[in-house]
Amino acid sequence: MVGHGRYIKNDPGNAGIDRECRVSLEERDLWSKFQELTNEMIVTKNGRRMFPVVKVSVGGLDPKAMYSILLEFLQIDVEGRCRYVEGRWIPSGKAERPPSNAIYVHNESPNFGAHWMKEPVNFSKLKLSNKKSEPGMIMLNSLHKYEARVHIVRVGTDERRILTYTFPETQFIAVTAYQNPEVTALKIKHNPFAKAFLDSKERSGGGGGGHGGQHGDSSDGGGVHPHSMVHHQYSQCKFLLCLCQFKKKKEKGKNNNNNNN
Repeated sequence: MVGHGRYIKNDPGNAGIDRECRVSLEERDLWSKFQELTNEMIVTKNGRRMFPVVKVSVGGLDPKAMYSILLEFLQIDVEGRCRYVEGRWIPSGKAERPPSNAIYVHNESPNFGAHWMKEPVNFSKLKLSNKKSEPGMIMLNSLHKYEARVHIVRVGTDERRILTYTFPETQFIAVTAYQNPEVTALKIKHNPFAKAFLDSKERSGGGGGGHGGQHGDSSDGGGVHPHSMVHHQYSQCKFLLCLCQFKKKKEKGKNNNNNNN
């Protein structure tokens, strides 16, 4: 299911294009599930790819005109710095200054309107960092909340024409390690690579990993690039082992109760 973005007023040069342009968030239902729990995204020094991945469908562009599409994460300063206490996120101080230039230019920009409209625009190659700001990477402040904005820039014209759409469902808190176990479980449940890893683990009795083609780059619509799978697999191992231990203890308790009866 898709959800339409909320259009934000921009410069007056947009009169010719804002009436027709439409931007919709793909997998809105999945994003909404994470939003209910207060979503979290991992940030690391060298950058970590997102899950869910921001993907949008675009319509109403001039097929022959050239556009660039940008993704920005707006720091929501109202809540300031956050911390996770007793199962919930609470304000814990004044917000840090938002990182400058927290904008990612899609790697296929600029391109014709026909190109952007033929299939969803996938930002799977983007990495989130808490230390670096370089091509392919956005730097965010840890323990702050963010919301995704998509900018559509018409290029090759004398007038600056920019359209901006925001998606409240994409809000998340940047963290260096997941805090809410429910968010962790939901990511493992819906991440195609994590499911492949679980299936492999069950078949082999504890070993193995996921298939490289289960979650590819933006060319096949996935959310985790194959080159990042080793790091992603390592970060998920602890969660998976904890889940397995919990299930074994639960089954052992049931067996003991049956024997006593």
